[in-house]
Amino acid sequence: MLFFVSLLYFSVNGQTTNQNYDISRSTGSFYIDIKSKSGVDHINVNYVLSPKPFSNVLKVNLNTPDPMYLGLKLVDMSGKVIASWKPENTSYKYMHEFDVAELAKGKYKVDVYNATSKVHSISFEKE
Repeated sequence: MLFFVSLLYFSVNGQTTNQNYDISRSTGSFYIDIKSKSGVDHINVNYVLSPKPFSNVLKVNLNTPDPMYLGLKLVDMSGKVIASWKPENTSYKYMHEFDVAELAKGKYKVDVYNATSKVHSISFEKE
């Protein structure tokens, strides 16, 4: 059973983002702009962070309608990279688990990268 507390919509650099909050996981979506022959395509990326509370493991799931390369970096709020993950191939779906058991309680983020640059950051709090 999902219990949604709020739904937020905001725009960052012209990209609309929404994030849903519920008791067991953090979900949302963001857009990646990809140049195409017809101009710029806006590719929607859905994500799920689970299980909440984030205490031992942080599972990151990403889903896209088109196959693409998406890598992940677990970062503290000072910008220090704690762990990173790169997929072997492009895909529609990605799932990776970060071990967060040894991290201090506090705020962190998962930075999402395409093949060339950071495209989005997802914040979470380790309990």
